[in-house]
Parts: sequence; structure tokens; C-alpha cells
Amino acid sequence: MDGKEVRCPKGACNIDYTDSSGRRVRTSAETVTAEAQASRIRKEAELRPLAQGLRVTPSQGELANPPKRPIALAIVDFLEEVKLTEDRKTWKGYEIALEYFQESYPNVHLETLERKELLEFAAFPTPLHTGSKPLQW
Repeated sequence: MDGKEVRCPKGACNIDYTDSSGRRVRTSAETVTAEAQASRIRKEAELRPLAQGLRVTPSQGELANPPKRPIALAIVDFLEEVKLTEDRKTWKGYEIALEYFQESYPNVHLETLERKELLEFAAFPTPLHTGSKPLQW
């Protein structure tokens, strides 16, 4: 707002529109106001040709190489939000658990992460994680 980045730690922005069949669609946007505004502008640019009867298809390059976000960046963003909204002990617990996860899957991108990998990590801690770092408050 007013040229400054604003975070909504306890809230989120949504993009609300009506699709071509007349159905209301609401999609989650970013928690940073500027990023949510950019998402809204992108969505308007996508929907404007459809409203005028044109068919829009993504280019071959966009389909072949979607941007991938490293898990390390997602972890940093998540921990920043938790630090703002939660108790220090909660934040520390998340930090340790995510550090273990990152050690187990160092080169994973958020888009390639599968549910099975998360379940395996939660169910079967590796010897590396059993007592390697005691919790210190």
C-alpha cells in the first residue's frame, strides 16, 4: 500500500470472478498485497480476451518450462509468517522439522513434491533425525 509491501499474516487475498459458464470462481492469491495485485492484473489479462470471444492458449514454452520454486524458499517464507503469528516455541518446532525435511530432500522443488514423500517423511524418521538435534528452548 502506498508503494510499501504489506503482509497479511492472518489473512489472504482472493481473486473473485465469474467464468464463461456464469459460475462464480474464487482463487487464493498472495498474502503480500503487491503480489496479490499483480495476480489480479494477470488474471484480468487472461480473462479479457475470453470475454471478447477469443480463445487463449499458452505458448509451447510456457507449458514445457513452468517456473519451479525451490523448497528452501518456501520454507523461508513459511517460517517468516509463523514467526510473526505464532509463539517462539511453535516457530522453533517448525524450524527444526523443516530443517530435517530439507536435509532429507535437498534438491526438491515445491511443484515436484508428492504427497507420498511427505507421508514417508512423517512416518519414518531416518537415523539422521533420531536424536541428532535435541530441542533447546
